[in-house]
Amino acid sequence: MLYLFLELATIILFAATAVHAARRGRRYVLELGSAAIYGILLELGDIAIFKSYQYNEQFAWNIGWVPIQIGLAWALIIYGA
Repeated sequence: MLYLFLELATIILFAATAVHAARRGRRYVLELGSAAIYGILLELGDIAIFKSYQYNEQFAWNIGWVPIQIGLAWALIIYGA
């Protein structure tokens, strides 16, 4: 149940950030979207290359071995920076 809450909260925060980015302009929406893709690819590559960690299987939405909210969280961090 906690994992589902974390996933939904991240998705809601990402959606609110996407609205903020859309108000600022297309460039910012593209930045947010590419940052999410970057975050997922970064995590997939890190897990594939180093095999030093893995995510819990209780996450509902995954891309490969990475929960989708990890990529969304990376996007939120990058956009906020």
